[in-house]
Amino acid sequence: MTTFKAAPAIPGVQTDTSSWCTDCDGRPSERIAVFPAGSTRASLMADRAATSHGHGAHVHFVARGDLFAVVVPVTPTQ
Repeated sequence: MTTFKAAPAIPGVQTDTSSWCTDCDGRPSERIAVFPAGSTRASLMADRAATSHGHGAHVHFVARGDLFAVVVPVTPTQ
């Protein structure tokens, strides 16, 4: 999986883009929670966190760090 770092659109927000994620489609996203993949229920906990957050939150598997990240698409403020 290739991950590209984008310049933060909002101060203090970690933004990532994933070329493999059809939900993000290369757009920046804010990481709101992480779950170490070594935990037996990490994927389930990440899915539940994304569902309870709403607002387009979904889960990325991050190979560097071996974790599941819950991300929300960043929308530019006008």
